[in-house]
Amino acid sequence: MHRLFSFLLVLLFLTAGFVLGISNPQSVPFHMIVIDVQWPLSVLLAAMFALGALLSAVYMGLKLTRMHWQNQRLKHQINQQAREQLHWQRQQQSDRHNQTRETIHQALEQTKSTNVPAARLPVSQNDA
Repeated sequence: MHRLFSFLLVLLFLTAGFVLGISNPQSVPFHMIVIDVQWPLSVLLAAMFALGALLSAVYMGLKLTRMHWQNQRLKHQINQQAREQLHWQRQQQSDRHNQTRETIHQALEQTKSTNVPAARLPVSQNDA
């Protein structure tokens, strides 16, 4: 849909330029800083239209390039933050695992030091 709209917009401008060119065949002076020329108005209109399109394309190209670089930089930052987050999650999981292991070890040591016999699990009838 976007391409169709762009194509129709360009076609509209080209048609308007063609109509203006046909309706203005007389020569007009064009005073530039360095030289003075006398060209048909249609040629000057077409040249200025082409110059405007070229400058717009260069400007948009520079903007798109800058946005592409910024996008790549932000993607790199996101990937780096994801790696850091994964590292911290693994570290946190490891810390919790070690803390649980230490708590169990302390409970066992405390049980051994008080000489309390460890609780026996009930044996089911099927196991005997």
